Amino acid sequence: MTLQERITALVEEANGITAAADTDETADGLLTEDQQTRIDAINVEIEKLQAQVASRATADAIAATAAAPVPPRTVEASVTDELSPPAPLIPGAPITAAPAAEKDPKFGWNHGGDFFGAIMDVGMWPSRAMDKRLDLSAAVAGLNQAIGSEGGFLLPTEFSNMIWDGMRTQIDNLIELTVQFTVTGEAIEIPAVNETDRTTGNRFGGVQGFWINEADDVTRSNPTFRRVKLEPHELAVLIPITNKLMRNSPIALGEFMTKAASDELRFLASDAIINGTGAGQPLGILNSGARVTVAAEGGQAADTVVFENINNMWRRMWAPSRRNAVWVINQDIEAQLAEMSLAVGTGGSTVFLPAGGVADRPFDTLKGRQIMPVEYAATLGDEGDIMLIDFQAYTTGLRRDIEAATSIHVLFESAQSLFRFMWAVDGKPWITQPLTPFKGTDTLSPFVTLAART
Repeated sequence: MTLQERITALVEEANGITAAADTDETADGLLTEDQQTRIDAINVEIEKLQAQVASRATADAIAATAAAPVPPRTVEASVTDELSPPAPLIPGAPITAAPAAEKDPKFGWNHGGDFFGAIMDVGMWPSRAMDKRLDLSAAVAGLNQAIGSEGGFLLPTEFSNMIWDGMRTQIDNLIELTVQFTVTGEAIEIPAVNETDRTTGNRFGGVQGFWINEADDVTRSNPTFRRVKLEPHELAVLIPITNKLMRNSPIALGEFMTKAASDELRFLASDAIINGTGAGQPLGILNSGARVTVAAEGGQAADTVVFENINNMWRRMWAPSRRNAVWVINQDIEAQLAEMSLAVGTGGSTVFLPAGGVADRPFDTLKGRQIMPVEYAATLGDEGDIMLIDFQAYTTGLRRDIEAATSIHVLFESAQSLFRFMWAVDGKPWITQPLTPFKGTDTLSPFVTLAART
């Protein structure tokens, strides 16, 4: 029996054990202790056989080419510029050292699929020498490397930026509109003025000025402060990839996982900025005590948006925030906005201006401010279907590095590897409650919503 035939027989035996467990109604699909012990032993034996196959292939290649002229080969240089070839050198082959990898943001990787494939190899063939580029990536970045077959590695700089840049290109990525802080530890605390009231003696948390006469004493102000704590919460994406796809389409694989992971992480984080509960995730605007909710008009029909709603929402937006504010909407209400007008005498005036044309802007506007349709807004008629938001009044704390790890054992029986992407983010409004104006009765806020119309 050849080595490959022995490997195939072992895989079939392992599949038979798991299939038996799946059909055993009394076991509920769980392996017995003896079955698990046998599966573990099979995994170890397969790894040894695969290592022998690889060693024989290398020896055959060396024997076949030892007498032939060998072109120069380039190998990666480590951070100390010592040569660290990832595979045995062919005897007599001249060596040309590549530039030190720490000068290369890819750390020697050709593309994302190249990197992900090397990660998978650590799990599939632990007896082999690990690709030196993985060791270099971790060493240069000062990052931790997981143990054994779970093999976790942080993405090299350029691939990490690829995922992050993928998030930045999304037009509904709300994170990019907020005030961002990079969190390198477990949390960050930012001092903030404790201001909830704009009346005299309360501005900036207690700063007050006076008109004085010559030689008059000046009354001292006592501003108060508070701390805004951002403690990034973990986000994770799990992607199963077949080993065949890994072998045959490494470049497409890298592009796919980059796009899939970035889109999902962006979606979850942006949704939390609007809808987050604040428990294990960012505190969303709709669950924040800082928002102002404008009541529907008396007798207003369900699932409608009328001009009076828009006017009242604009009136409750704190004036300094209007220059940054955007209308965040569910696209279900676009038809009603497009038909909205203000009666003027016997004629009328348009309230909504579409992109281009009269607006002379690449986006739709309402009262001169951009309209941003997003999936995170509530359905038509619920609070949150249309919001007027100044995202500069919302802060986020981010961990920029995205961690990629893989395991071959979770999906062993189906010849798949499981890739995990992890990232962390927190967020909350700068203020904790609406502002009492200097003059006037209605409170104001950088976050204004319209009450439900049901």
